[in-house]
Amino acid sequence: MKFCITILLCFLITSVAYGASDNAGFVEGLWFSNEVIIVGEPVRIYVAVRNNTGSDLSGTVEFFVNDKPISKNEVGALTGRIIETWADWTPTAGTSTVRAVLSGTQLEPVGSSSQPITLSLTESTRTIFADIDTDNDGIPNQTDTDDDGDGVSDSDELENGTDPLTYDEPETATAANEDENEVAKTNTLTQNTSGGDRPEGLEQYLSDNRAHSAFAGVTEVINTTKKQLDEYRSERSAALEQTNTENDVGEQTTATNTLASEGFGAGGFGTITRSTTSDAGENSFFAGLLSLISHLFHTLVTFILFVISTILGHPALVQVGLLLLILFTTYRLAKKFGSRKQ
Repeated sequence: MKFCITILLCFLITSVAYGASDNAGFVEGLWFSNEVIIVGEPVRIYVAVRNNTGSDLSGTVEFFVNDKPISKNEVGALTGRIIETWADWTPTAGTSTVRAVLSGTQLEPVGSSSQPITLSLTESTRTIFADIDTDNDGIPNQTDTDDDGDGVSDSDELENGTDPLTYDEPETATAANEDENEVAKTNTLTQNTSGGDRPEGLEQYLSDNRAHSAFAGVTEVINTTKKQLDEYRSERSAALEQTNTENDVGEQTTATNTLASEGFGAGGFGTITRSTTSDAGENSFFAGLLSLISHLFHTLVTFILFVISTILGHPALVQVGLLLLILFTTYRLAKKFGSRKQ
């Protein structure tokens, strides 16, 4: 009788342990962190383990790719829970079989020793295809209509006899870029030789922000000032030339009138007399001195205007000079008013 009872208890315990196996194991299927599997882009493989045995469950999950182990994780699932575990993998080109295996499972009853348990769902497998993304646009070549990203479809490249996996510089774009470069060079030469647009100031070294706008405004003021200065120089030179011409004509007219009044011209004869006084010589000396001073003054003014115009032709230098002046003035003021008597 005792022997029969012992056999019955062993059968019940075994039935409980093995009958519970259907309530634990992998949740069917495994999944990946990336929807599109691309060669060389790391991906995470996930799998979930459920436990409805009534006791805590422990075990080991091992991941394989093409039967090659890549990771082994110890897991523990509380009763009535689902836990996830994962492994990282960098795909290679082609088709791969990814597999997760749950082994070494044991029940962990509270206050008792561990008990081995055999589960029914201990393996999950999935076959995937990892494709190459030649142009790194996130679209694998298998579904990308332009694998190399050169703007020409793969079908057109095959018809043209070019390689759809090799980037080819578009001919139209290349020609357009060459034309733009030639136009830019021509404009630069024209500006340098004909005095067209002046080089930009410090804003050419700054991004498009508030400082860039401020320096651009200063450059515009500098260019406007230079233009006005050049116009003034031209008008002043023309006025001086006209004045000199009028003075020459006036002197010739005066000399002619003097000769005529003394009997020269129109067949007349006159008598040439020489003055023995020094008044004429003194007047001539002072007139020449004044003319020389006036000439030197006009030459100096013209040179100063030319130097200013040349400096204004480089707005960046002007702006650097203004910044240095502001810094020096700030330093002097800070030194003068910031020092305290000890």
